[in-house]
Amino acid sequence: MLHSACRPENLPRPPTPPRGSLTDLKGVPTFGDFNSSLGDLSPLQPLDTPPNEYPSSSAESGKSTKRVGFSPWTDYHKAPSYHSNSPGLEKILRPLPPSRERKSSKSILKPYDKLVPLLSTTNSTNTGGHSVHRFASFAAMLESVVQQLAREGRSSRLDAYISLSGTLKAYDGVPDAKAMAEKMGLFMQFIRRDMSARMPESDALDTQLITQALKLLTIFLWTPQLSENLNEEFRSFIIDHTISVLDDSRVSKAIINHYMHLLAHQKFSGRIMTADRANRIITSLATIEDRVTGSGIIGERLMVYGRLLNQSRAVMITRVGDWIEHLFSGMLSTVKEIRVRAITFGIESGLALGAVEKVSQAMMEIFDRDVDTEKFADYLGTSLNKMVTVKENGAVVPQIWSVVVLFLRSRCQCRRHRQLEHRQLEHWEHFKLWLYTIQRCFNSNDLLIKFQANLAWNKLIFAINPDADTSLSIVKVLRQPIIGQLERRGSDKQSKKGRQMGFSSYCMLLYYALRPSATEKQLDLYWREYVSQLLQNSSFSMETSQACQLLNTLFRGPQATWNENRAMENEQIKVEELPRLDPRWIRSRLHLILPVIRAIFKRGSANDSEGNSRSEKVWHSLMQSMADAGTKEVTISLELMEAVAHVFNTLQEIWLEGPSAVSATNDTARFLKVFHNLVRSTVYCLGAVVFTEKIISRDSQNSFEAASTPSRRASRNGGALQSPLNHLLLILSRPSPATEGTTDCGDMAQMVLEASCQFRSSRKARLELLRDCILVVFPQSTNGSKSLQLSALWRVISESACAALSQKRDSSPMTSDSPQPVGQEYREVLRILEAGSRFADENVLEAWHKLFNKFIEVVRTETGDAGVILAVIEPMANGLRLQGPDQPDWVYVAKVIEKTTWPQNRQALDRARKALWGTVPSTQKSSNFDPFNHLYEMIDIALEAGYRRKPFGSNDITAVLSALTGFIKSCQASYAGILLKRVQKGVALWAQDPEQKVNTSNPSLAGLYSIVCPDQFCI
Repeated sequence: MLHSACRPENLPRPPTPPRGSLTDLKGVPTFGDFNSSLGDLSPLQPLDTPPNEYPSSSAESGKSTKRVGFSPWTDYHKAPSYHSNSPGLEKILRPLPPSRERKSSKSILKPYDKLVPLLSTTNSTNTGGHSVHRFASFAAMLESVVQQLAREGRSSRLDAYISLSGTLKAYDGVPDAKAMAEKMGLFMQFIRRDMSARMPESDALDTQLITQALKLLTIFLWTPQLSENLNEEFRSFIIDHTISVLDDSRVSKAIINHYMHLLAHQKFSGRIMTADRANRIITSLATIEDRVTGSGIIGERLMVYGRLLNQSRAVMITRVGDWIEHLFSGMLSTVKEIRVRAITFGIESGLALGAVEKVSQAMMEIFDRDVDTEKFADYLGTSLNKMVTVKENGAVVPQIWSVVVLFLRSRCQCRRHRQLEHRQLEHWEHFKLWLYTIQRCFNSNDLLIKFQANLAWNKLIFAINPDADTSLSIVKVLRQPIIGQLERRGSDKQSKKGRQMGFSSYCMLLYYALRPSATEKQLDLYWREYVSQLLQNSSFSMETSQACQLLNTLFRGPQATWNENRAMENEQIKVEELPRLDPRWIRSRLHLILPVIRAIFKRGSANDSEGNSRSEKVWHSLMQSMADAGTKEVTISLELMEAVAHVFNTLQEIWLEGPSAVSATNDTARFLKVFHNLVRSTVYCLGAVVFTEKIISRDSQNSFEAASTPSRRASRNGGALQSPLNHLLLILSRPSPATEGTTDCGDMAQMVLEASCQFRSSRKARLELLRDCILVVFPQSTNGSKSLQLSALWRVISESACAALSQKRDSSPMTSDSPQPVGQEYREVLRILEAGSRFADENVLEAWHKLFNKFIEVVRTETGDAGVILAVIEPMANGLRLQGPDQPDWVYVAKVIEKTTWPQNRQALDRARKALWGTVPSTQKSSNFDPFNHLYEMIDIALEAGYRRKPFGSNDITAVLSALTGFIKSCQASYAGILLKRVQKGVALWAQDPEQKVNTSNPSLAGLYSIVCPDQFCI
């Protein structure tokens, strides 16, 4: 059915036939007429239109829009005055007749062109026929049309052609394809007959009948359902007949126009459009202006060239010298329609043929020709530079500029070595002059010209196709206008749009320079020139959000299909289209990438729509890309170890620099939050396996480095290998401007330890992990009594140790003959307790008591009270003893004494030793066995040092005295004697009180005195 409600613009329409009313170009400028062709330029519209936010252009549609403007000034037009004595006044001023007798001179209604009536189904003999809507079906109408065409009468044929053409245009598709296919043989006969129709009176060609037949034929060719019914013989006839018509100087311009229009829209295959026919067409078009003139002819010729470009590429290459001059004539034409068609054809042909050496050479020869007293290159450059200054013409200059660039893409190849040794565009002698023209466009204040200049620069990037062999000078040239646009300051709307256009061109530059197929050498070059040098430059005023979005896409963007011809599209590229860099290259080049990340952090904070930091997201994407690089690796590679070392060097630099490293000056809380997020991303992306293996060490400059060999036994500088976890805790233990007077770093340490311990499933493995942390962060010489950071770290480790002790023992198979020893696990806990005993912090003391009590509980459950003596009391006493008089707090000694009990018998000790170590020593003691040794020495040292400490009588030494009194009272008489004998030196000092410091009224001293000095007897 006919879709009467459809809008015409929504229907697929056949091509509009050429109009004869176009302004004739008398002497359309050929190559030698460029001076005259540019003498009077008409207002020019650009071919490519920018997005909505930029000035609009109607060049693509070719339609002009009517605008009604309102002026703020009142404009009066004074009517002519006539006086009574004016001659002829009576003749001029005639009285008007009454309104009922008057008729309007012109109707205000639009004319309605009905379809030409055809013969109706009643077979009426009336030549006027009836409306097409009176037919019962489309097939019936076709039958009537065929009858009309079969007649000899000229008017009947005209009516038939016009009616059928109008009906086919009005329908959405072919109304009845089957009916049309059945009649197509007749239509081919009628059209073939009428293409040579002549007037009966003068024997001249019947222009009207021929053009109507050609219009219908064009519809057939344009509609796939109809064109497939045209046989090859008829198609060959059309081409041959069209060529003969084009060569005939007697044919009128109207007919020539329609034949060229038909050539421009036919889509014949290579069997029809042979190389010979394509050559003959180009030969005819080359001299067509000698026979007919007019802008319509020139415009159609450009469209025919465009069609031949797709149908006979080889012929277009061979005959490039015949049509390339017409291309320039069209681009410099003063007629907008011709100019638009020429630029369109120029871009299409430049893309298709610009890489062919012969075509590029022809373009270069054009520029080297003489025009009057100068080279054409100088003449064209001067002309375009003048056009830039004219608002109506400026936007077309970058388009013409880009057409030339596209034609100079060929690269000569050395046949012997198969290497590119010469690049046409880079070595073009007029390249500098050509760059000056586009520079004028970039410096224009017109946003539309700037927009077109950026599109043209994108095509230059496409033409250069930057790779590892591109000269460094060209590499730097490609980034210059982009830098210039992004460095321009200003908060006005025009400045912002200019920077946005510059950023889009920057993305296009990266799109080609960092393409997925790029070699490592190419990626190294362009990361340095286009990313590192620019983003680390403080004068490069790219917004932080843009820089973060760009890096995010490069590190972790979607795997989109890379489009080699992306620069040829008129839409600005989006940052999301950038290709993702190879994760393996990223991991191997972290030493190049991390300085850029640090520069981004210094730029300042920028949050996304959800309030998340963009710079932190960049770090997360980088860490995730590192992890992706090792997804197929079974073991930790040396490359990964080196990458981890670089990451930790960066984290250490940020930590030591403090808030200013993340643009958070004087904001300690924000710095700690940012650093915490960086550490979390590092841990969770790289994984606990990487984080807990001993793969990096520190050199003499406190920098991190990877193991030199896969065995990872030693680093290059002899430093001990440690896990990233240990080194991270060591970083957190170092003083930072952000941690003065705070313990907030403990949250980060807790997060890292929890993640690492999750990977260690057994209690033994977790305790070994915590032991390693203690050995690295708390060496024996460390005295952390005044370090809040160290105390916070130790509390976190102790909490993790408590959690590990709460876990059940390993469920490995055991028998009564070979029990699983647990002594080594207990030693790991002892090292943690010994490190904590160096702090005098109340919070540490509380955490220490919690871990100590938990430890004794677990040991007593697994090995008994004797096991507590052997695995806890004695080793812990030894550690406190070794600290000597410098013990920061004697409360630790008091706690050890409080938890000490005497073993029941020797057999209990033997059973505990076997449970701890799996063996029992063969030597036997006397019946009065004594399992303690270090305990006595610890008590003795504590009593002596406590008596001499200033100020005297502190609470911690009083606690030791109370604990000792309680322990003596709990012992049997025989054991108490042994105890007092072993600690008599320290007890005697307090009992004798040579310096008369002791206050005997102190309850702690009174209790001890009652035991050791009954009846005032001193030992």
